[in-house]
Amino acid sequence: MRAQAELMRGARDESELSLADHTRTALAPQTRSNGYLDLALEAWRRTKRAAARIFETRARCSEHLYALIEDLLLASRADAASCA
Repeated sequence: MRAQAELMRGARDESELSLADHTRTALAPQTRSNGYLDLALEAWRRTKRAAARIFETRARCSEHLYALIEDLLLASRADAASCA
């Protein structure tokens, strides 16, 4: 009876160890995939922020250029009115 109990305990320990090994084996690729996705998302966020800054700068430059053109147009109209 005692030998059978020890065999059962040994088998249970082995199956628990085996389950832990299988769980770890299954978890490792998932952990790597999650790490890769985190890195990819962070790179995308940095790229997105950089692109947003570039577009904001371009928009401000465009607004300044538009204001300069309006000023030139007003100056040319004023010059044309004074010549007429």
